[in-house]
Amino acid sequence: MSVVFYHRTTSKNAELILAEGFRDACGRYMMDREVSGVWITDRPLDANDGAAGEALLEVRVSIPTADLDFFECVEEGPKGHREWIVPAALLNSNAIVRLLRCDP
Repeated sequence: MSVVFYHRTTSKNAELILAEGFRDACGRYMMDREVSGVWITDRPLDANDGAAGEALLEVRVSIPTADLDFFECVEEGPKGHREWIVPAALLNSNAIVRLLRCDP
């Protein structure tokens, strides 16, 4: 069984991801600590949600969602979606990625 997640990025990065796989990004992302990995969400995000980029990737992961619990970013208050920062190596070896949309 697989679970579908989404990753918003630029069209250039989407091409690289489809050709070579994900790469970890590092940053604080308004957190109190630095994190490293790939942002994925349980629904497609857009600029209204703070997600930048014209390309939307579907990330179909073939591992149990419980195995991703450690990587979930849980914040206080409602935000309407769930998000995870998952190591690129884990996604590259356990996911099928396809381009859903690339807006101009």
